[in-house]
Formats: sequence, structure tokens, C-alpha cells
Amino acid sequence: IIYLIGPTMGDVFQFMLGGQKKWTDGLNGSGLLDAMPPHLKYEVKKVEEVVHFKNGATIWLQSAESPQFRGPEPDTIWGDEVLKWRYGETLISNLRLAARAVGKVKSQCLFTASPKRVKLLRDIVMDPDTLTIRSVTDENRGNVDPDWVDRERRRLDGTRQGLEELDGELGLDEETDMFKLGLI
Repeated sequence: IIYLIGPTMGDVFQFMLGGQKKWTDGLNGSGLLDAMPPHLKYEVKKVEEVVHFKNGATIWLQSAESPQFRGPEPDTIWGDEVLKWRYGETLISNLRLAARAVGKVKSQCLFTASPKRVKLLRDIVMDPDTLTIRSVTDENRGNVDPDWVDRERRRLDGTRQGLEELDGELGLDEETDMFKLGLI
């Protein structure tokens, strides 16, 4: 059982689940259903917020607008834009409790976000069981306008926002900070 959890249900359907390549004006969409091989057959049940695949796999869809997590024990969780979650710390704690091993399958959580200097993200990254993968905007040049990348590089190079948004760096406390994040 897979769970997709985004800031809102609209985000889950549009950006995580996808399946509507027309949203991207002829470009390939980036949601899970956009990336599925054509031979995999599925049925999206919007009212039940679930996707059933003919091979027996199930994807449950949930919004992060509530701190509660109830449902079948997941073996895989993808939480997107976790820093936009209204109840981030509580929901992530509940997800971790729910992601206990099911049979021989070890549960896994994937949390995706642009790095920001906030406690929630630092707690996730600093957990010894967390594997952190950092990506930079330049690695995505084939999917975005190269002129945009060049413009944003010129505009944001050398700034904290540039380090976060373009280089995927989780900002560290700086000597000039009056209050260190750990103290706050």
C-alpha cells in the first residue's frame, strides 16, 4: 500500500498523481500516473481518494490539511512539499508510527521539499535513519526553460535563496545570525 500526501488534495491530484499530460501544454507530466508504463492499467476513484491497479497495487491519497493519519498500514509513503504542511510535525510523527514493517516488507518514507532553514526539515535530515538526496536545478535543465535557469542563476547566485532553491542546500547557521536555529 502506497500513500501520497501533499499540502492539499488538489496538490496530490495535480502534481503528485498526475495523469493529465494536457496540464503541461504538450510536455510530459511529472506525476506518478504520467510516468507509468502504458500497459499498467488503473482506476482512479476520486471520491474514495484511492487508485486501484489491475495488478493489485493500491495508492491512497491524503491531504496534509489534517494532522491525523488513519488507514491501512503503508509500506511506502511519499510526502511532498512537507514544509507547506499545516500540521507537519504532528503528521510526520503519525506517519512514522504507521509505517511499521508489514510482513517481510520494510516500510519507507520519502519526503520531498525545497530546503529551508526550519526545524522540521532539520529534524528529518538529522535523523540517523534518513538518507538525504540533494538535487540542483541544473540537473533538471532538460525539463525547464534553459533561459529561465540562466536568469535565475544570475539573479540568485551568492544569496541564501539561491543556495536553497537552485543548489538544494540546507542553510546552516551563520556567524552573523543573532539567534541560532538550535536555540530557537
